[in-house]
Amino acid sequence: MQQYIVKRDNFIQQDVDGLVEAGFSESFARVLATRGVNVGNLESFLGEGKYNDPFLMQGMVEAVAAVKAAAVGGGKILIYGDYDADGLTASSLLSLFFTRNGIANDVVIPEREDGYGMHTHLVKPLLDSGNYSLLITVDCGISNADVVDELHGLYPDLKIVVTDHHEIPTTIPDCVCVNPKLGNYPFRYLSGSGVAYKLVQAIAGTEQAIDYADIAMIGTIADIMPLCDENRTIVKHGLANFNHKGLKLLAEKSKCSKPITATDIAMRIGPRINASGRVSSPLTALQVLLSADRADSDAVESLCQLNDKRKEILDEIVAKAEKQCDDKKISSDRLVYLYGEDWQHGLLGIVANKFRERYNLPAVVMTREGDNYVGSARGVDGVDLHSLFVQSEDLLVRFGGHKASVGFTVSAENLAALQRRLSGLLVEMPADCFDKKLYYDLDVDGTFTYSDVLKLSDMLQPMLPSDGIVLHVKNYVKYANSFGKDGSHISFTMADGLQLKGFFSYSKYLEALKTGAEVSALCTLEYSAYDNDIIGIVSAIDLLPSLHFENLYDIIYARNIDCKQGSKCVCGAQNLNELLRSSSVAVVFDTYNQYLKHCDGLHDLPVRFFHAGADDRCVVISPDEDLSTFDNVVVFTDKESVRRYSDNAVYVFIDKIQRPTLNRQLCALVYKSLTAKGKFDSVIGLYNKFLLEKMTLAQYISAVKVFEQLNLISTDYQYSLEIFHCKVNLEDSAVFNYLKN
Repeated sequence: MQQYIVKRDNFIQQDVDGLVEAGFSESFARVLATRGVNVGNLESFLGEGKYNDPFLMQGMVEAVAAVKAAAVGGGKILIYGDYDADGLTASSLLSLFFTRNGIANDVVIPEREDGYGMHTHLVKPLLDSGNYSLLITVDCGISNADVVDELHGLYPDLKIVVTDHHEIPTTIPDCVCVNPKLGNYPFRYLSGSGVAYKLVQAIAGTEQAIDYADIAMIGTIADIMPLCDENRTIVKHGLANFNHKGLKLLAEKSKCSKPITATDIAMRIGPRINASGRVSSPLTALQVLLSADRADSDAVESLCQLNDKRKEILDEIVAKAEKQCDDKKISSDRLVYLYGEDWQHGLLGIVANKFRERYNLPAVVMTREGDNYVGSARGVDGVDLHSLFVQSEDLLVRFGGHKASVGFTVSAENLAALQRRLSGLLVEMPADCFDKKLYYDLDVDGTFTYSDVLKLSDMLQPMLPSDGIVLHVKNYVKYANSFGKDGSHISFTMADGLQLKGFFSYSKYLEALKTGAEVSALCTLEYSAYDNDIIGIVSAIDLLPSLHFENLYDIIYARNIDCKQGSKCVCGAQNLNELLRSSSVAVVFDTYNQYLKHCDGLHDLPVRFFHAGADDRCVVISPDEDLSTFDNVVVFTDKESVRRYSDNAVYVFIDKIQRPTLNRQLCALVYKSLTAKGKFDSVIGLYNKFLLEKMTLAQYISAVKVFEQLNLISTDYQYSLEIFHCKVNLEDSAVFNYLKN
């Protein structure tokens, strides 16, 4: 597996040419075309949008007639929806519409433990009363022909209408079915709430339907429907008419922006509504969604608390799952396969997605349920996950899903067999199926301004977070620093003045960026009120070869120098070539010049500086991390200064290069500075405070390393420093003996 930065090219050149004629630059026309925009739909895409005639949807005429007959006949309508955000919004949308129009109705939502789809036992107690003349399903039902037949047998006079948006099965229910994938409806990608919205439009007209667009918008975004065509129109109308009192209070409690955006819905509102069904009863979210005219503050507060609980439980599950992770086995199996005894069922998909992102490999996460394990699987771009489960069907109790996501049940006795089957299928696939491709839209080349990009981004709104315009920035860094708790985030300014911010995992690049490194970075732009400027939010960083790294090579070398004996040496060119051809190998050089001198046969491997990244095969220059995840580690270095990169590392000894030198006087100066440490002085800060002009930073760190090796001090190289006042002999340190020469 290797990581590549790739420019998006999924456009039709004819569409680009048409947009250029309409006045867009070539580069911006490509951005639009990759998002399905052409001169034919440009006005609709950028404007208010339009709706298709709802009666073009198969079954809509009969569905409207059934609702009107129930309203005229005075019978109640029973609405049955799913427990996720799409099902809950679809259910509440119809319920609110019926209530406001004087049609009596009730809503039934299954608990997650009941499972997806219709269940007779959940509706039977209500239908037995004889008060209901019509049952309408939303976001489910198209795969429940057996349940519909059973209900027809129990209640011959009951009219049933199924509204759904999922894939059409071989056998559909024997009743009125409304689904954009049936027949020839012009847009097939509505959500469940979108189909319910179209039913309201068919009954009462577009003007009345727009009153419910804010609810339909939630389900559309939460179910990750493509924001094009009618979905885009629904979201635009939902954002412009965000009047639902319960949702407005939820947005306020969730610290959403004003006015609210599609990103707020995706990142704040949708997860809170989903949290209800994931860790408790979905009825809490339903209560919020039904409080359209008067906010139910207690229900909103409960929903926020459930979301906090979801985060806590999720963190607990992830922590337990991490203990099962064997990086080397995961890499060789090409599969993350994790399971627990009591993990929250509703969070398995989120956990699977986290590990998929971490390893860029298919991830399967399960929890025990009686004699079975119930699980969720998430795939990567190059793998058809559903196909893998089809080929493993004989080991499964049940399964369903699509290329990127599968839900399944497997018996406990088949747990290990399923892992072997899935891993076996994945290992047989070509290696490039697991390559991680990072897509971007525009190269920063001086042909446009950052303000121009923000204007284009505003034009493309509403957008989901994943749909933002991604820039490829390639330049050198003027200055960099850290911010946030424990310096966990970084901010750095490029030569052209653009400030970039990287959160969490990017902090490992800070030392290199501070040298004035040249970088290749991907980012999206946003206006920051805090900075009062346009900033870039980093999504990827790649360090490029730089003379500025020379001092950093020495610093990292000094921090990690070992000089212990017993290194395993590669014997013979044939053995070395076998290692270099292996499917998991890191080839290590202390400096880039070393690599240039000895890189014959290594040109097919990507070069990474300081960190190996997501690659299974790569050259790493001056690594500042453990490399034990690789099956093989080949280190090109000089014999006396070996560092332990992993237990399985082998060494190719090459010419000795100049290293930081030490003597007694320098060590004495360093020790004196350490004993003068104040409460708020960092270990590195002592160098800046006392020794800046007397030695290099690499020499300073080398001396600290010597003191560590002699057990004279203990330090984390940050603020922690403990000095053990005892007599030592510098010559007892292998590091000192090596560097003094």
